[in-house]
Amino acid sequence: MAENMGILGYGFSREGRDADWQELEAELSAKGPDCPLTADLLDLALNWGQGSDAQRVREHLDSGCAYCRGRFEAQQRAIAQAEELPIAPMDVPRVPAVGPSIFERVSARLRERTTTPRRLVGEMKPVLRLAGDSGPRKRPFQVALREEGAEAGPDVLNVEVSFYQPDPTAAKTWSLELYAPVKNRDGEHVNAEPRLRELDGRAVRLVLKSADFAPVKKLTTALDWDPAGQQLVSLNSTLEIDDPARIKYLELLPRKRIDGLQTS
Repeated sequence: MAENMGILGYGFSREGRDADWQELEAELSAKGPDCPLTADLLDLALNWGQGSDAQRVREHLDSGCAYCRGRFEAQQRAIAQAEELPIAPMDVPRVPAVGPSIFERVSARLRERTTTPRRLVGEMKPVLRLAGDSGPRKRPFQVALREEGAEAGPDVLNVEVSFYQPDPTAAKTWSLELYAPVKNRDGEHVNAEPRLRELDGRAVRLVLKSADFAPVKKLTTALDWDPAGQQLVSLNSTLEIDDPARIKYLELLPRKRIDGLQTS
């Protein structure tokens, strides 16, 4: 690359450009250890700040910090151009109707993300049924799913995984559906409804594993309430597998919610 670059007909040496940057950086203000959070400055610019936090930010701005003063004034200019922000006059105290602060809103979103249900794992146990009840082409399994690493405890998600072969001539093609009921067929509560609500409308990643915990199949589906509101059901999924009996463990990883999901 040439040492001299032509920009709009003018040539600048690399040394000259470096000197210009150094001069510019020397003029720019730097953030200090006592500078408040950007969210606190924005709260004050919106007049959402209150109490000792707002007073601390005002005192910091009055102390002559050029870095924070520049950010604060830039925020005020941006707010002045916005038309839909709930801005209160600077001489009016913040009232509860204005809502939570920027910091509180960001913290709430982070808490929401970290409280997303974690990975669940459990052993696949075949359901014994009367001959002719399920037929040779249907293979149901019961699974008690727990959070990964939890070997015991009441926080269990009880599900039924049903494999069904719609076409007997396609020996390796199976349909899979997952059910998580509030009550079992005997009317006994097997899942707490609030626990199911955590998973309602979420995409889920299923990993079907063999006896040595090696993944056999991976698929993504979603969970939603059935029309009667009695259980969560998954979208019907089709997969290629020799025999569902190979599956010994199920891993379920909840993901994001899907707006407007309807599985029925």
